[in-house]
Amino acid sequence: MIGKFSTIRIVLLLLFFSEFGFAQQNCDQKCKNLRDTIARLKRSVVSVFTYDTTNKDAKISEKFFGLGSGFFYKKCNIITNSHVVGESEEIGISIPGTKKGRRATVIANDKRMDIAVLRLDKPYKCKPIKSANFRDFALGTPVISVGNPMGLGWSVTSGIISADNRSLGPKKFHRYIQSDAVIFPGNSGGPLLTLSGELLGINTIATINAGLGFAFPSYIMDRILPELISHTRLRPRYLGIKAKQNKNADKVSFEDYFAGVKVAEVTKGSPAFKAGIRKNDILIRFDGHEIKSLDDLEMELYSHRIGSVVNVEALVKGKKLEES
Repeated sequence: MIGKFSTIRIVLLLLFFSEFGFAQQNCDQKCKNLRDTIARLKRSVVSVFTYDTTNKDAKISEKFFGLGSGFFYKKCNIITNSHVVGESEEIGISIPGTKKGRRATVIANDKRMDIAVLRLDKPYKCKPIKSANFRDFALGTPVISVGNPMGLGWSVTSGIISADNRSLGPKKFHRYIQSDAVIFPGNSGGPLLTLSGELLGINTIATINAGLGFAFPSYIMDRILPELISHTRLRPRYLGIKAKQNKNADKVSFEDYFAGVKVAEVTKGSPAFKAGIRKNDILIRFDGHEIKSLDDLEMELYSHRIGSVVNVEALVKGKKLEES
């Protein structure tokens, strides 16, 4: 019996190692590169907790009332979503591979863009994520999403970029990157990355039933980050016009520009006036992006730094003009 048992165990072990070896051989160079990328990200993507310190008698587990994800970025700032931190000033950070939680302070919080910037209270030698050149990545580009879904801990999913410049309705930012890399509550604030670990966006919104995720583009975040850190939130933009939604689409000679923003008034001496924009002009493009509504125009303004020079296309008496 002993000999028989030993023989069966040896056969099972051989089968196990055979299957393991087969799996290893099927991990090609791209697979190995992705594994290396994920391993490098372990110290870059963090879990973000908000907690209540008012009830001193409560257990530590009862003090946590919010959670999400974040990541180290330039100068070891932690980027996350505004809706993750809310109004809380008490923020806890959990870094994979470290035993102790760390405290962080909110140094910027902009609800309009849904971005918050945190800074650890004590020095830490972080591994910041680098930003990708978004122009190099078209629809269909493979991506990975990293974060803390449902509070379960560090997790990775994969997918592709399925749409860009995605709008989610009035009063919401309309430049989201859409991907099918699965994200859940708790992933908010975590990074959407290339397979080499470069940042494409901040995971912000998930449609759980549809399996879609939406990320705030990193190239826009890079534009506004210095202002966020210097002023804690984005300052109001000024163009110098009063405008309304263009409803006379049937009178516009360019079929591609069926909507737009109609200028009702221009303030003399304003940036718009100096650029040559006048009453009744219809703004149709701002820095190359279509303007279909007042929300589109507002979001374009907030996507650029104060003092930026941009190209604006307008319809003037049915003719298309371009101004800066």
